[in-house]
Amino acid sequence: MTAKSMTGFGEVSCSNEFGLIVAEIRSTNNRFLDITIKLPDQLKNIEYKIREIVSKYAFRGKIEVRLTFQPLKNGKYDLKINKQKVDEIIALQNAILLSSGGVEKLGINDILKWPGVIQDNFIFENINEQELLDICESASKEFDSFTKREGLQLVKQIRNCTNQMESLIKKADKIAPLASDAMLKKISGRLSEAFKETNIEKIISAEQKEGSKTARQNSSSDLVKAIHERIRLEASMNAMKVDISEELERIKSHIRELRDVLDNDRVLKGKRLDFLAQELHREANTIGAKAFNQDLSMISLDLRMYIEQIREQVQNLQ
Repeated sequence: MTAKSMTGFGEVSCSNEFGLIVAEIRSTNNRFLDITIKLPDQLKNIEYKIREIVSKYAFRGKIEVRLTFQPLKNGKYDLKINKQKVDEIIALQNAILLSSGGVEKLGINDILKWPGVIQDNFIFENINEQELLDICESASKEFDSFTKREGLQLVKQIRNCTNQMESLIKKADKIAPLASDAMLKKISGRLSEAFKETNIEKIISAEQKEGSKTARQNSSSDLVKAIHERIRLEASMNAMKVDISEELERIKSHIRELRDVLDNDRVLKGKRLDFLAQELHREANTIGAKAFNQDLSMISLDLRMYIEQIREQVQNLQ
């Protein structure tokens, strides 16, 4: 399924001797599909049909559909005022003025803007229902083309960020083993130094005053070997704590999946890519926490920067 942006716009108009009937569709980001349709009261009976048309072209987003009439300057349009509605507004205003002093009166412009005051029912009586639906269909197609164009740009930016991430991962693959070895040597050195500072061999000799000389030497030698083995084991265990090989492999896997989603025209992209971006961010954070040297720390920061850019673009995809 072609990538589509959640932000879009489409507008189509149809003219006759009275003026223009304009169908306008615009959308913004939203987690789910939310369609709001604003129609003249006399067209409320076709609202559900318009909703069905628009929903064919969108899967996520907050969508607003408007169907309005714009009179031509030289058209055969004769404004009609709903006198009953005007009387109701004035009566309501007088009641408010009696109960609340100092309230500003409505001006004539305020009254004319009130829903239902200006009647234009007759304009829609000159266009049949199917023509109105066709206008909405055309506007929906314009809207669809817009979201696809925007979607292609979003995908392009996501691919660029993905390429940058792959370059960083290749760099990390080369640095990580060296950093792990350096960590192992550093910890081993520190533990060995701590062992020497305790003068453990002197303590052993002092405590083993009884028994044969050979037995004392053997006992001391065995204990020293055990301590050195323990040092090696502790150093290895601590070095494993900074090993990022698993995180790097998972990031590679997520990037492959991300590319598959972008290349597959039969799947919805927004939610799937959002999930992958979250997983990538989690792995990049772990690499940052384990980073043993400045190079890996910078790689982690750069990864998170590109992942954040991907997340921003993904938030706009349906």
